[in-house]
Amino acid sequence: MVEPNENSQKIATLSKGAELKLLEIENEWYKISSGSTIGYVKAESTSPINERQKQENQVKGQVTEKNKEQLNSELSFGMALNKPSGLTLEQFKKVLTDNKDTNKIFQNNAEYFYYIEKQYHINGIFVAAVGIHESAWGTSKIAKEKNNLFGYGAYDANPYNGAYNFADYAESIDLIARVFVKYYINPKGTNIYGGEQAVGTYYNGPTLSGINTKYATDKNWANGVYNHMKYLYNKL
Repeated sequence: MVEPNENSQKIATLSKGAELKLLEIENEWYKISSGSTIGYVKAESTSPINERQKQENQVKGQVTEKNKEQLNSELSFGMALNKPSGLTLEQFKKVLTDNKDTNKIFQNNAEYFYYIEKQYHINGIFVAAVGIHESAWGTSKIAKEKNNLFGYGAYDANPYNGAYNFADYAESIDLIARVFVKYYINPKGTNIYGGEQAVGTYYNGPTLSGINTKYATDKNWANGVYNHMKYLYNKL
C-alpha cells in the first residue's frame, strides 16, 4: 500500500516467501522495500526471517535458540552494543514482562525492542534498559504524557519542555535506536541501516562507558543502565 491503511492505494502484490527489508514500524504496519518497490504491508502478513529459519531448523531437529547460560556469558559491562543480543521475540517478551512495568509499556512494546536489533544491528536489551533507566519503567511524566521513554531532547535546564513528543512508544524506540547507531556506537563511515553510513559524532567505543562519555551528564549513567541489563538478562 502507498500509505499505512487498508483504504490506501495498492501498489504491488508480493509473492509468498518474498524477502522484505524493514524500513519503519508504524503500529500494525511495516514500511518495507522489496526490490525497487517501497510501500506498507500489514505486520501480521510477515514473519521475521530468523523466526522462519528457527522453525525450519526445529523441524530438522536443530536448536538455534541460545539458553540463559549462553546469553548471560556474553553479558559484561564492556560488551559491544553494536551487536544484537541474540534473544528471540519470545525471550524479549519474557524479560520485559515485569511487575515494575505498572502500565505494561515495555511488555506491550517488546516486539519493537526485538525488531530494532534486526533493523539497526544494536543490542535491544541495552535500548530497553536505557528506557527503563530514563523513565523509571515508564512512570515518568515525560514517558506518560509524551510517549518518550528516553527523555530524548530533555536538557537539564528545562527537561519537560525540551523533551520530544512522539505519536507512540514504538516511534520513540525506533528513533533512539537510530540515534545510537548513527552517532554513538559506530565509528564514522560504518555502513548502517538504509544504505546510510554512521556519522560517529559522539563515538567513543561501542560500550556503555563509551556512550556515557557524550550521551549523559550523569557519570553513573552507564552503571545504572548496566544494572537494568543484568536484571533483564537474569530473567531469561
